[in-house]
Amino acid sequence: MTALPRIAWTERAGAGQRLVLVVDLRLIGSLATGAILIATPSLAAPLGRLSSPFALLVTLPSLALALEAFGWRDRLAPRLAAIGPPLVRLLSTYVVWLVTSAVLTLDVAAVAAA
Repeated sequence: MTALPRIAWTERAGAGQRLVLVVDLRLIGSLATGAILIATPSLAAPLGRLSSPFALLVTLPSLALALEAFGWRDRLAPRLAAIGPPLVRLLSTYVVWLVTSAVLTLDVAAVAAA
């Protein structure tokens, strides 16, 4: 049996300090992202030809926030920072940016072509 993740709990800020409520926003962020993804088609349908760009405009930022909430930035940044020589680090970071940009450009091009 696995333990359920905690959504909120209390902790002491320091020795002798009062209790502080701590809230884990990952579950809330993922639920909000799911709600946005579900609601976007019905919100975009009345826009006609502009519905696809509107759907991208609404869903991509929420997906980026969801990935950040699950720690993708914290996982990738130390790996890029650990790369040895500065020139190799610069080129590696550029390649990551280039691949990300290419994927987003293909997505936007597919929407524009539709």
